[in-house]
Amino acid sequence: MINENLSLSIVPSDKYIGVGLTAYVGIGSDSDWNWIADNIHAVQWDGTSGHVEYNDGTSEVGLTTIRDYTQGYIDWDKETERIVLEELKLEEEKDNIDFAKSLRHWRNIYLEESDWIVTKSFEEGVAVPSEWKEYRQSLRDFPHGKDPNTIKDIVKTTNSGIGHTAWPIVPGGWTFS
Repeated sequence: MINENLSLSIVPSDKYIGVGLTAYVGIGSDSDWNWIADNIHAVQWDGTSGHVEYNDGTSEVGLTTIRDYTQGYIDWDKETERIVLEELKLEEEKDNIDFAKSLRHWRNIYLEESDWIVTKSFEEGVAVPSEWKEYRQSLRDFPHGKDPNTIKDIVKTTNSGIGHTAWPIVPGGWTFS
């Protein structure tokens, strides 16, 4: 949205556009700048008035309106949107990596919590009960086939202390006699 009350600075040779306190350098390709004359060095607008500086000896010209250069606001908005979307994408990728890591962390905790059954079986000289073998194998295979959104949900629910129904179920009722 164009707000001509915001300051605007444009320096075509640097592909620089600043609006308010935020500026970007290197916006677009050369062909993206065909809306501004080649002989303009800079456009400066303070929100109410401004001037155009030239690079060919032409005298500076005062501005009482910025309407001829509103494309600067539009390009600045597009660049801001591009950067925000890029940051969101990076954040989402980071979230996916972190959720996968967190899921492995929880899985390892659950495996460690069931290590006692293996140790106890070894000490007693008996085989590890099949339901515990299956449970531990299910944990090792987890989260095979789960999509990233399900993984996020599992981790968020597990982190909250509630648990999640997608985790393999711990065998119950087995004791050493």
